[in-house]
Amino acid sequence: MTSIQKTKPNTRGEWMNMRFTKAQLLLDLAIVMRLSHRGISIADIQERYSCCRRTAMRMRDAVWDMFPLEETDRGEISGEDCKRWKVTQSNVDLFINKEQVQS
Repeated sequence: MTSIQKTKPNTRGEWMNMRFTKAQLLLDLAIVMRLSHRGISIADIQERYSCCRRTAMRMRDAVWDMFPLEETDRGEISGEDCKRWKVTQSNVDLFINKEQVQS
């Protein structure tokens, strides 16, 4: 097996290179955090990526290192008691396909 052989299906049933899986997950999280109006909580990350709380926190921190994050409301509107973060206006917009978002 070569290092560039595709070895694992992603959530859409496509095959991806294992070396880039983590980078793709972090980029996906950054895009989700950019497009989210309310922001994303640690629990949301856990649910979306099927990971434990500590891994979700590490993922958030990794996105924070690459893109500017801001903490949004602490759930005053929705009645939740958790922090939420979103990516502010940044270079992550370069990775968003505008046609897919509008449809």
